[in-house]
Amino acid sequence: MPKKARELSAYQVRRIKRPGLHAVGGVDGLCLNVKASGARSWIQRVMVGGRRREMGLGAYPTVTLEQARERGREIRDQVWAGVDPLAARRAAQNALRAAQAKRLTFDEAAKLCHQARVHEFRNEKHKKDWIRSLDAYASPTIG
Repeated sequence: MPKKARELSAYQVRRIKRPGLHAVGGVDGLCLNVKASGARSWIQRVMVGGRRREMGLGAYPTVTLEQARERGREIRDQVWAGVDPLAARRAAQNALRAAQAKRLTFDEAAKLCHQARVHEFRNEKHKKDWIRSLDAYASPTIG
């Protein structure tokens, strides 16, 4: 049976300076990761499908001890429900990226800009050359 970590107070957590992974208690697997540079962050360690996963919960002063414990409990609940929290987080990030990518492409923005400025060109040749040069040089790279 694994050893249960003693529940530390916010004051005790603030005083941890030695580099390494320090269990803070309150939630199984919740640790404060202290780097040699002095940077500190929260790590939640869980077993998902027989594999140990480590999930970052944020930087120490930004995410308080209570917030880290609450997030750790949420992750434990997800694991208990049979969900891989890292896979769920990645899926949410990918969905957000896909939604942002669907908004407006360079080609669409160039066409809208061309339509808005078409009255400023002196003649038909300039109107066509402007959009053709974007299609020929910028679109293949930026798209």
